[in-house]
Amino acid sequence: MASAAHRRNMQRIIFLFLAILAMVAVIVFATYSSGPSKGSSTQWLSSDNHLQLFYKNSDSREWELLDLTNNSTSYSSFISAVLSDVTADLATHRGISQDEAADLLQNENYRIYTTLDPELQTVIEEIYIDFDDSTISATDQQHIQSGITMLDPKTGHILAMVGSLGKNNNSTINYARELRQPGTAITPLTSYAPAIEFGEINPATIIDEYSIADTLSTPRTVNDGIRNSIQSIDIHILRSVGLKESFDFATNNLGLPLDPADQNITALGNGKLYSGVSTEDMAAAYAVFANHGVYNNPKTYLWVEDSAGEILLEKPVSSYVAMKESTAYLMTKMLQDVVYNGTGGTAQFEGMSIAGKTGTTEDNFDRYFVGFSPYYVAAVWVGYPQNEYIDYSFNPASILWKQVMQAVHSDLPYTEFMYSRDGIITIEICRDSGMLCSQQCHEDPRGDRKMLVEVTEGTEPTTICNFHSSALN
Repeated sequence: MASAAHRRNMQRIIFLFLAILAMVAVIVFATYSSGPSKGSSTQWLSSDNHLQLFYKNSDSREWELLDLTNNSTSYSSFISAVLSDVTADLATHRGISQDEAADLLQNENYRIYTTLDPELQTVIEEIYIDFDDSTISATDQQHIQSGITMLDPKTGHILAMVGSLGKNNNSTINYARELRQPGTAITPLTSYAPAIEFGEINPATIIDEYSIADTLSTPRTVNDGIRNSIQSIDIHILRSVGLKESFDFATNNLGLPLDPADQNITALGNGKLYSGVSTEDMAAAYAVFANHGVYNNPKTYLWVEDSAGEILLEKPVSSYVAMKESTAYLMTKMLQDVVYNGTGGTAQFEGMSIAGKTGTTEDNFDRYFVGFSPYYVAAVWVGYPQNEYIDYSFNPASILWKQVMQAVHSDLPYTEFMYSRDGIITIEICRDSGMLCSQQCHEDPRGDRKMLVEVTEGTEPTTICNFHSSALN
């Protein structure tokens, strides 16, 4: 896992490389309808053209040359990411330095077969360029920034990445890959998912508020906690899982590059990490919920060929079961509730099944939203280059997420989340106690207190509600 310092150094190298690449592209890039198939030795490269990037056309399914002379779209954030990845992998593969690998990319006739979807990239770039930040003020006149990563949850392919915000933005930092604080957007990954996976809770488990927060007196469920981002419940659940178990689950199962120093309540319960995570990290972790519990390592390219069509590098497929499908299903249901009835309401739009979670740090320096549909996962971070309070009435990350996801789904057919129900049962419980209903629960003066909930088999309550019988006595 790359360190924060390594990522920053690579960004500086890559942005310099991009300037060279852009000059070469303007002079020599011609239009090709399609590129050679994998492993082909077709000779089509110009002797002046040192590097070419391909993408798979979503309609024809043919590989096509990425047109870098198109002034309407820069692709710069994605290109910086893919060149950084290829440089690092080439250095490892050849046993050479990063600088030597970068020199090879600049001077050899390599072809990189990327995961980019230019149509999605263009849509997101236009939204990010047009975003009006005039309503977000900063005391020292900093411009608000944002990064977004969108990927395919079934493959881990990064389809689009934008790393800066605004028309007149001169940032040389790709904020989509910067390590920033996720706030409470991390809790589904560190508290709720491992607790459900380990059988500690189910969505209807009642959390005893008196034991953790004197200000809350109404019985609250696990689902209430995630829907309304109730930190006392987040932390209560985290404690039930255990700090080491939570850390191991987040790093080993969900691929988050956490530091060993993050094994504490502040980091795992509040999302204030030692170094931070990127939008790429968060999108890949949340993709597990959309992908039935299976984690795919995120990637920007599939393979690299030399001028003879020989494969120099091939990105290995890294896919494994991170959690039970039943856990992914219950997490998705709760994250849908966040969007439709909770803190994620500003991300809601019609015409597609969506789920997600907001994130805010305690000092309000960082705002996050990570969400998904059956088609795509996208993670958005918003904040200032130098930490500063974000003075905004809504979560700007969820607003950007909505604009992007609504646009990219506009021509896609409505689809529900589809999961196997194996291991899931529906039970009738008392909404006040979380126990199995008694006759008194049905006869409550406020009305029937029955609630139907889905839980993982084996985590259902086994005792009859004594809350109402005790109250009546």
